[in-house]
Amino acid sequence: DYEKRKVYSLAFTPRADEALRYRTIRTLVDKKTCVALNVEFHEPAGPRKLMTVQPSDLKQVDRYWYASKAEVRDLKNGTRTRITVTGVSGGDKLARRYFSPQSFYLGN
Repeated sequence: DYEKRKVYSLAFTPRADEALRYRTIRTLVDKKTCVALNVEFHEPAGPRKLMTVQPSDLKQVDRYWYASKAEVRDLKNGTRTRITVTGVSGGDKLARRYFSPQSFYLGN
C-alpha cells in the first residue's frame, strides 16, 4: 500500500551492457488508475531522484486518469520541481493523433 492505496510495485534494471544514468528505477503504480504515484531513480551510489503524486491529486477525464500535480526531488542537490497540469483533453481522436504504439522504438 501507498498512501492507503493498493499499488503494483515495479522495478526496472537495465541490462549490464547498457550505459544508463540510473541503475534501477522503482515505481509504485496505483492499481485503480494505473498512474505512477511514487518513482525512485537510483544511481550506483543510491537514490538520486524521487517523484511523488498524492492520491488526492489523481483526476479523471472520460476514461483516462492522470496526476494533476507531482513533485520531483533531487535528493543529492536538495532541489525540487513541482508540476501542475491545468487541463487535459480526452477522447479517441486525441489518443490516435498524439499516441500510437506502432510508433514506439522496439529494441531487441
